[in-house]
Amino acid sequence: MRTFAEQSARLLRPIRWLAGRTWFGPAVLGALLVAVLGGMLLGMQAKSLQAERADLAASAGTARECIHQRLDASRDYLRTLAQDMGRGTLDEEAFQKRLALYLVDHPELVSVVYVDASGTARWTAPSQGDPKVVGLPLACPQSQQGHREAIRTGQCVYSPPHVGLQGEPAFDINVPILRLGEPVGGLVGVYSCERVLRHVLHRDILQKHQVSLVDERGNVIVPLPAVAPLDARLATVVEVNPPGKGLLLRLGRYGHGFWGAGTILLTLLYAALVVAMIGGMWSLKRQILCRRRAEQSLREARDSLALRVRERTSELERANEQLHAEMAERRRAEERARQRQEELARVSRVSTLGEMAAGLAHELNQPLGAIASFAEGAMRLLESHADAPEQIHSAMTEVRAQALRAGNIVHRLRDFVSKGKPRRRCVELCRLVEEVVDLAGPDLRQERIALELDLPRDLPPVLADPVQIQQVLLNLLRNSLEAIRRGSDDRRIALAARAGEDSLCRVSVADTGPGCPPGEIDRLCTALYTTKPEGIGMGLSISRTIVEAHHGRLWIEPNLPAGLVVHFTLPLAQGACDDEPPPE
Repeated sequence: MRTFAEQSARLLRPIRWLAGRTWFGPAVLGALLVAVLGGMLLGMQAKSLQAERADLAASAGTARECIHQRLDASRDYLRTLAQDMGRGTLDEEAFQKRLALYLVDHPELVSVVYVDASGTARWTAPSQGDPKVVGLPLACPQSQQGHREAIRTGQCVYSPPHVGLQGEPAFDINVPILRLGEPVGGLVGVYSCERVLRHVLHRDILQKHQVSLVDERGNVIVPLPAVAPLDARLATVVEVNPPGKGLLLRLGRYGHGFWGAGTILLTLLYAALVVAMIGGMWSLKRQILCRRRAEQSLREARDSLALRVRERTSELERANEQLHAEMAERRRAEERARQRQEELARVSRVSTLGEMAAGLAHELNQPLGAIASFAEGAMRLLESHADAPEQIHSAMTEVRAQALRAGNIVHRLRDFVSKGKPRRRCVELCRLVEEVVDLAGPDLRQERIALELDLPRDLPPVLADPVQIQQVLLNLLRNSLEAIRRGSDDRRIALAARAGEDSLCRVSVADTGPGCPPGEIDRLCTALYTTKPEGIGMGLSISRTIVEAHHGRLWIEPNLPAGLVVHFTLPLAQGACDDEPPPE
């Protein structure tokens, strides 16, 4: 029993060894695939070759029948001519005429020669043939032999293939001429082998096959077309009878049979698949070895991986905290810069009002003086105990109106210099311009400068902070006033506004002052750059900053023939008025 177990284990040892190899299963499947595919290809090749040979045999039979029918028809026609000549009813002229038409319709028949009983040529058709033939015996031994045999037997005889007078392969048909049962001569019809193939066979046979006439030894007499022989497996040979005499017809089919381009490509693909499978198995073996080594490396690296992850996570947490701190510091710096910009703008507004103090004092002095005058008149009426209530009421009404006028001036001054957070809202640009004109009006009148306003009534509202835009307008008007003050005969300032198709409102302030050299226009909006002796160069810089904060643009151009024009754009509200509260 132990011996049997040991023998079984010894027999199973190779199987277990193969079962432990990962490449054994794919190798067996690959071998089976190669065997199955090879058998399929061989079977398909045999079936395709059988079908091709059957079709080739049918074509060869058709070609042979075509040749037989054409040769039989020519034989019968020549036999009719021989009978007429035997009866003496056909002379040379009639012989030429009848054969001239027949040879045109049958180009494979090159010529027909009338030969007497001694073998000498007497007549030949066509008449323009070789004149050296007439009066001479037949030059070709095969033709002489065929003529003698036809005279001897009294039957039509075909000669073996030979070289014709023009040097091309040919064969003859010999028809005896009998007179009262005795041979007196014969007709020799010369066929061109090449013309028989070209003009007798159907066109579809010539298009699909290489057609050749061969002798008994297999030597090609004439091929059509004259190319190298095709695959012997796709060729067949049949006898051409009644000519016989060792003349055979060979047909070779064009193409490669079963082994066409598609089949060859498929076979190459199968071979590539097998090679790829072998390479895949070899690669699989290498991958298994690499995997084992990688698993060992992973086991060794697993212990240190957690530590590296914790260290990296700690570094990322510290970097994240540092990034948050830097972002918070950046936001604080941006907020401080914004507050300083707002404070600078407010200081600029206060400075502007300081420069306008004299004009504003004069503007406030008018309503205050009127209030004092009307109040003094009312006191006199009351002290005189005059019964004049209407005059007193009128005086008090004027006092109230002048007080409201002074209050409005102070209110606008307070709003202009107020320190508040910028707030963009839907505002009417025309109303902002009117308030700015009220503030700048005293100085303009004092300098006798005309202000021309071009504001359309249908100008749409803009989305802006009123105080900041008033500061921009007032700054531009003050710059224009100071430019005209330095010397100009034409003392005019033009303020215009237009709504464009790009959802922007364009505001332009033009003066008639001395202007600025072209090279310095681009520097006017630079901070701390000024052309005024008493200026500090911050007005236009602050104005451009305010306009750009409103998503607009500020630029300066020459105002020909004299002066400058400052343009800036503001975004149109575009329905924002429904969402924004009305201006206070």
